[in-house]
Amino acid sequence: MQNKKQEFIEGEIYFTSKGEEVRFIGKVSNGEYLIEPVLCYETYDYGYEEADSVELYGSPYTIARLFHKPPIKKVDDELKALLSQKDELEAEISKLGKTSKKLTKEIDKLEQTRSDKYGEHSVLRNLDAFLDGKITHYVILDRWKMPKIKCHYQNTMERNK
Repeated sequence: MQNKKQEFIEGEIYFTSKGEEVRFIGKVSNGEYLIEPVLCYETYDYGYEEADSVELYGSPYTIARLFHKPPIKKVDDELKALLSQKDELEAEISKLGKTSKKLTKEIDKLEQTRSDKYGEHSVLRNLDAFLDGKITHYVILDRWKMPKIKCHYQNTMERNK
């Protein structure tokens, strides 16, 4: 990497190693740079919600290094690969979420169709699930009104004998 000498112009905005905006004032005899930090705040005049951004400068100080662009963290290649993988997985999660929403809408539509099919007969609301074998057990009352759990599969087998 070449280390070329960078020239700085007085009054222009540059960056510290921490990424802070500063205004360049001049170069000091020991080789450091005299800078002042750029401060920002918003004022609210006359009670309006709109804000005017005002630039101020803080107390000047010297710094050894100054940059034309804000420096960024150097990231290891392995970390870059992991971040890329993370982005891919997040995209896949988003895609699966959209698929899930579509399937939920389809299920709701099927439920509505089934509800329309049986109308007011709430007793029949689980008929399709029972006939499809999705209901494996159910409760019946015997002649003494005692509940008993029956297995749908066993009941089917007994009828087929």
